[in-house]
Amino acid sequence: MHKCQVVKDALAALEAANVHLFYLPAYSPELSRIEPVWKDVKHHGMPTRSYTLAGDLKRGVDVALQEKAQRLRLAYAVRAAEPEANTDMHSDPVQTKPVCVESDHSLVRAA
Repeated sequence: MHKCQVVKDALAALEAANVHLFYLPAYSPELSRIEPVWKDVKHHGMPTRSYTLAGDLKRGVDVALQEKAQRLRLAYAVRAAEPEANTDMHSDPVQTKPVCVESDHSLVRAA
C-alpha cells in the first residue's frame, strides 16, 4: 500500500473492519516471504551463474524455479500428512511467519 490520499481516506473504514496497515521500510527483504525462496534459488538452484545469452539465463531460472516449486509442494504434502499439521491451516511448513498480504511499503493483516 502506498501512503496516498486514497489509503488515508480509507483508513478509518479499514480500522473499523479490524484491518490494520503496517508500513514497512522501502527496502526490507527480511520481511518479504518471497526473499528466502529467491535466495535459495539463486545460491543453490542455479549452479551456473553467468550466461552469454538471455534465453539461456531464462531457461536456467525457469528450471531452478520449477525444482524449487516441486520441493515446496513435497514439503507441504509431507506436512499435511502429519496429524499435528492440521491444527493450523495457515502455517507455512517452509518458514514460520504470519500470513499477510504484502505490497511495496506495507503489510495488511487482519487482527
